[in-house]
This record gives sequence, C-alpha cells and structure tokens, in this order.
Amino acid sequence: YLLAVLVKIPIVLVYNFASLSRKLKFSSLFQSTFPQLIQLAMLGLIFYFFIAGWQAEKMRKAIVNQMDQIITKGAADSVERYEVTDDGSEAVLRTEDYEPVELSDDLPEQGILALNKRRSILNFPSDEIAYFLFFKSSESGEDAIHFAKIEPDLLQLISQNTSILAGSRLLAYPYRPPIWESYLYKFGFWKQESRFRIFPFA
Repeated sequence: YLLAVLVKIPIVLVYNFASLSRKLKFSSLFQSTFPQLIQLAMLGLIFYFFIAGWQAEKMRKAIVNQMDQIITKGAADSVERYEVTDDGSEAVLRTEDYEPVELSDDLPEQGILALNKRRSILNFPSDEIAYFLFFKSSESGEDAIHFAKIEPDLLQLISQNTSILAGSRLLAYPYRPPIWESYLYKFGFWKQESRFRIFPFA
C-alpha cells in the first residue's frame, strides 16, 4: 500500500498540472500501449513454452527410440552399453572403468544411474562420475536391464532424430532445481503417463 501511494502521488500531481494534450497522451498509453505490451509478453511466453514442449516431446521419442535399438541389438557400436539379466537373484552392473553397482529390487522401469570411477592403481579414490541411461525390458521372455552410457556418441545419435532450434549440439548434465522451481514439477498437469515424463518448464 505504501509503495502504491508513493508511486501514485507523483503521477497524480504531474497528471493534474499537465496540459490537456499531455493528459490525452498519458491516458492513451494505459488504454492501448501498455495492454498491447502485456499481451505481446504473454504471447511470447506462450510461444516459448509451446516450442520448448514440442522440442522436448520429440527428444523424448528420440531417447525411447534409441533405447529400443539398444534393446533389440540395433544400436551403433560407438554406444557403450551393458545388459544385466533380471532373474530375481542378485543383479550387479559391472563395467570396465567404474565401480560395480548392486541393482536393488525396487529399481524403476527406466531412469538414470550414476557410477563412480574405479580407484586408481595406487588405490586413490576418484571424483569422476558417469551417468547411464537404463531401461527394463522383457525381450524373448527374459527380463533384462539395459544400460547406455550418456556420452557424446549417444547424444549425437539422439540429436539426429530431434530438432534443435537453438544451439548446435545436445548436452546432458545433472540439474537440481531451486526450491521455487521444484514446485512446478510437482503439478500433475505437467506430467505425462509415458515411459519418460516431460516437464515443459525444464
């Protein structure tokens, strides 16, 4: 209220002592220019989220398509991938360069798994972390978990099947949204019941 009064008083004083032509010009700003600017800003925001959502949906389909190729053994050899049989016993993901990871029974159908770099010959720990995209499948009646390392080769294959409107390449990195932004991801309206969920605000 105090801020409104501090802004209103000078404007009213200037308006009262202004000439008729200036009063008409001042009034026309609030009747046409400012509303049009607000509409332009809103349309620009809507257009941005429409394009972002459309591009994110195409990327989701490209990711699913690439993982389907990995599952059916049709992916390019440049993609570092692994397969772990999920037969109810203890499942462990073993790679050449990273520490083995025991896969829990409540592992989701798809997601991202972080692996720590193996210790050096001198047993020094490493801070390097690699991220693997994984999907569960039931091909040929056998349950399996397929992993693909998220690296430039995989991202290049994904970007070939989508449309990057701004920028020249696709990057992947962990992101922790601030508290105010994380509330947007909790709205059920933005979630999609599919193998990968897309958040237009991301």
